[in-house]
Amino acid sequence: MNNKNIVKLSGRVQDLNKVIKNEKPKQTNYLLTINTNQQYKSDDKNLENDIEFFNNTIDNILSNIDEYVKLPERDAWTDKLIKSCDIDYTIERGTIKNQLHIHIMFKIRHFTKIQLDYGKIKSKISTDLGLNNIYLYNRLLKPNESDNVNVFFNYCDDMTKLLHKIQVTTRQNPLGKHTDA
Repeated sequence: MNNKNIVKLSGRVQDLNKVIKNEKPKQTNYLLTINTNQQYKSDDKNLENDIEFFNNTIDNILSNIDEYVKLPERDAWTDKLIKSCDIDYTIERGTIKNQLHIHIMFKIRHFTKIQLDYGKIKSKISTDLGLNNIYLYNRLLKPNESDNVNVFFNYCDDMTKLLHKIQVTTRQNPLGKHTDA
C-alpha cells in the first residue's frame, strides 16, 4: 500500500535580494458614541423625524468617511494604504435620560497612521441638526473586543424590535384587556 499519492507539496524560493520585510496591515477598531443630548419622551411627535434627520447626517458622514479621517500629510485614502473599512452603527434613544444617540463601530485595515477627525464630525452633526453641543466618546478596541461590540449591536437591534412590538401591542390593547378571538 502506497500513501505517497495523498501528499500535497508546494514550495518556492524567496526573493533573496529583498530588503523590505513582509508587512501585514494594521487593524484599528473604534467604537464611537455620539450623544445629541436631546431628550425625547416615547410619545414625542418629533422623534421619528429627528431620528431620520440624524440618520441622514450620519449616513452622509460615513459614506464619505475618508473626509472625516486624519492621515499623515504624505498619505492619502487609497486602496494601497486603506485595505478595508467596515462600519456598523445603531441609533437609539437611551432608557435613562431618553437621549438620542448612536454607537458606531469602525474596523479599518491599513498601512498608515489613522485618526478620526472628531472636530469635523462634531461640527457636521451640530450644524446639520442645529445643536450647540453634542457629546463624542471614542474608544479604541482590541481586535477581539470588536466581536463583543457586534454582539451588542445585534442585542440592541433585537431589543428595539421587541420594544416596538410591545408598543404596538400596548396601543392596540391599552388597558391590557384580554380579547376573545
